[in-house]
Amino acid sequence: MILRAIGWDDPRCIDPLRAALDEWCGRHNLDYDIGTRPLTAFNDQPLEDLARECDVMSIDHPHVAAAVAACALAPLDRHVPAEELAAIRADALGRNYDCYVVGDTPYAFHADAACQLGAVRQTLLDSLGETWPQSMADAVGLARRHSGAVVWPLYHTDAVSSLLSLLAADEAGPLVEGPFCRDRARGVAAIEAMAELAGLMDPACWDFTPQRAFAFAAERPVAYLPFMFCYLRLAYADTPYGPWTMGLSPAGRGSVLGGAGLAVSAASPMVEAASRFVAWYCQPGTLKRLVASGAQPGSITAWSADDPDRVAAGFFGAVRPILHSAWVRPQAAWWPHAQIAAGQTLVEGLRAHRSATTILDSVEAAYAAARLAH
Repeated sequence: MILRAIGWDDPRCIDPLRAALDEWCGRHNLDYDIGTRPLTAFNDQPLEDLARECDVMSIDHPHVAAAVAACALAPLDRHVPAEELAAIRADALGRNYDCYVVGDTPYAFHADAACQLGAVRQTLLDSLGETWPQSMADAVGLARRHSGAVVWPLYHTDAVSSLLSLLAADEAGPLVEGPFCRDRARGVAAIEAMAELAGLMDPACWDFTPQRAFAFAAERPVAYLPFMFCYLRLAYADTPYGPWTMGLSPAGRGSVLGGAGLAVSAASPMVEAASRFVAWYCQPGTLKRLVASGAQPGSITAWSADDPDRVAAGFFGAVRPILHSAWVRPQAAWWPHAQIAAGQTLVEGLRAHRSATTILDSVEAAYAAARLAH
């Protein structure tokens, strides 16, 4: 039998997944196969499509409710012993367990944790005579004073996540019921600030996910990324301009929870074995060991260890409090469609230099229409 896994095409996902499958499948006399999909598909692809192709999949938590409604995911509590479930839940950092629960049932476990934050190359920032930006006005000022020093991923998923982080700082983001923005004045102000900063970016940023932004910045004197989903390996980055240090974005403590869960396809002929693998992978001890393979797990045990934090230049200590309080997008079947509609509309308005009020009105209309349609 072959255990088929699909991850998103980044070493943060694939390297620890391969290390874990090597170990677990070796113990259980199974073969395995790993497929990949791009980060854009991880953000946007419905899980009911992915579930036809694999047994184990790395997923984005906002898709869970829609996948459950489509009967695409296996309920893990039917296949994982209660004591293992309790250990996994107790070890979750912040809401990294709860975001994969629909009703009272877990449909994935927190194999990976991330949130939106900012990143600087401190040595380069110091050489410019600048300090870490504390607000959108600071970020705009840095970009104006030093052309090319700021890069911002503005692919529609990342752009709308930046807006959601700014709204989360003011507790103005969407809930399961109601509009996209619960405080119109704050929404307009956030979009105005985004428009000003976006107007100073390299046009290539409109197509950037974090991965593409990192690749673009690797050989350029980029000092600051204002909003991005955090990547542990950037703390080790060997580039001419040094590694990245991660911390607060211009939204302050406002941050959107990201990361990835491991789920099991309900259509898998190996549901039991796949569920046992996912549970083993997400046990505290396994996750802690997988940090050495590049994992960025949603585990208190892993994030509390002194050695990994020391080696990673303080990454875990800096990011943990932001991750712990990160805002969770609504767990509703319509959300993935509404997020895509809002993000695409936001980017369209920013690129067309429309007013912030016009952009917010368009985002609200697209968001409401997507909710009704799904």
